[in-house]
Amino acid sequence: YSYRVGHRLFNGSYVWSQVYHFRASPYPGQNSLQRIVIFGDMGK
Repeated sequence: YSYRVGHRLFNGSYVWSQVYHFRASPYPGQNSLQRIVIFGDMGK
């Protein structure tokens, strides 16, 4: 999968990040180590 992050400026134009890629999780029962990181910022 791939995605990019964007932001709308006051003048109505958009700026976009580079394209990021990631792989889907393993199928159920596949023997693999899973790690999840979640980060949030309330903007204060």
